Amino acid sequence: MPTRREFIKQVSVAAGVGAVVMGLGLSPARVLAASEGRWFMPDEGDKHERAYMAFGAQDAIWEDFTEDVQEALGRIARAIARYEPLTIYCRSSERSLAEEICGTSNITYQIANLDDIWMRDISANFVIDEKNGLGAVDFNFSG
Repeated sequence: MPTRREFIKQVSVAAGVGAVVMGLGLSPARVLAASEGRWFMPDEGDKHERAYMAFGAQDAIWEDFTEDVQEALGRIARAIARYEPLTIYCRSSERSLAEEICGTSNITYQIANLDDIWMRDISANFVIDEKNGLGAVDFNFSG
């Protein structure tokens, strides 16, 4: 069975980025619908413009560990923000808590309806083409 990365390399990419462009903090001029041409997913260690996280831990999933998970997310966020811009998605009811735990330096907050913290499952996976155009793949993860 192919890995996720192999799947991306093997399959023709078809995804629109529409309204998420502004929420992701990307330049609309650089973002394209990844539906034509040759697209590939850069390695996770390659240089990129920004990182994304979800501050969405909830008791229904994490139970007694929710606060520990939120504190761990805060440590990760602060470490990332020292080196590159970070966008954190959070529920409106947790915005103040997210800012308190994660900080505000080099961090942009976006309000979103979240059910958990797994950005690989709920957000776009970015791809580029041979002209350095930016696109996104939505796997429509169904959990």
